[in-house]
Amino acid sequence: MDNIVALIFSKDRAMQLDLMLRSFFMYSKDEMEVVVIYKASWEHAPSYKILKSDFPKVVFVEQVNFKYDVLRALLKKDYVLFAVDDCIFVHDFSVARILTELRSGDYLGCSLRLGENVTWCYNYGSEQHIPEYTVRGEFISFNWTPRDSDFAYPLELSSSIFSVPEMMGIIRTPFYSNPNELETIIAEAAELHRGEYHPLLLCYPTSAAFCNPLNVVNSDNYNKCGKKYSVSYLFEKYMEGYRINLDKFKNFIPNSCHQEVDVEFMI
Repeated sequence: MDNIVALIFSKDRAMQLDLMLRSFFMYSKDEMEVVVIYKASWEHAPSYKILKSDFPKVVFVEQVNFKYDVLRALLKKDYVLFAVDDCIFVHDFSVARILTELRSGDYLGCSLRLGENVTWCYNYGSEQHIPEYTVRGEFISFNWTPRDSDFAYPLELSSSIFSVPEMMGIIRTPFYSNPNELETIIAEAAELHRGEYHPLLLCYPTSAAFCNPLNVVNSDNYNKCGKKYSVSYLFEKYMEGYRINLDKFKNFIPNSCHQEVDVEFMI
């Protein structure tokens, strides 16, 4: 799988990134290059040093110029799987089979977080309807252009696969300095060109991933999150040798793209 890169964004959340990477390698059926672009404040730097040791096959890129770091990671790749550090993979997924299907239709991309189970929109705090869809072998596809809530938000960074040439057309020119700004740019592009972009989005019938918003690290854009596990608390537990127990999330079926779920620690 030399034509795709899994590009992950992280800031000061080693505990969550550790869980994300372990779940990714557990459920991904295919090997691919994995790159983490991270930003660590001075007190969190030691935790990322541990991560580098624990995941020697992962390329860790300390953020210097975020836009340049992103564009460089996408060079010579045909596809990108975007993900973030609070994403958790919960079911098997095959990038090889996803790419085969993407090449066969007029798809904008493949969402690993959507599925028939996603009946609640966390950000809006409301129910959402599952759109009419077409079964495509082991996948389903739907027209995202007339939808609302999560099903109308096709360009996002938490756990989706896109064509690199098409992403480059959106992200090469504008300025952005962090993942929030990058996602704003691609989401606005989808809205602006709603009638022009590929109308179909691919996903599994049941979500392969979801985000567990335990805390927030971006002070520029407030994202809704839980209050039980602060960044500092998880950092201290991580440095004490604790890790989040992945077993709790095996075959977990979320009802939302973002869902607060209590975690269990192991050592």
